[in-house]
Amino acid sequence: MRCFILLFLGLFSINATGSNAISCGDAMSVGNEAKMALHSQAQKRAQKAIEQFVEKKLTKPYINLLGQRSNAKAMGALIEVYWCETPSTPLHSAYYRYYSNNKSAFK
Repeated sequence: MRCFILLFLGLFSINATGSNAISCGDAMSVGNEAKMALHSQAQKRAQKAIEQFVEKKLTKPYINLLGQRSNAKAMGALIEVYWCETPSTPLHSAYYRYYSNNKSAFK
């Protein structure tokens, strides 16, 4: 199964728009294990970018709408439902916007 996920990540690392980003549509169109791998990759990319931008570390990388600690699966669902504007939205951008609008992730 790991080989499948690595192959899948390789195939979707360049999506139809030619960008080097996994889209929300990519994540929503696969099974749970692959979805979690895509979300994990996107979350890490967004976390690195937001930490560089605000020059602070995220203390709660997985949070819910109330700013409370969450888990990766619940946050992935939250991102897909509320922060993926279109299927072509880069998944890491949805995470980045979420962190940008939730200061509690840094407290």
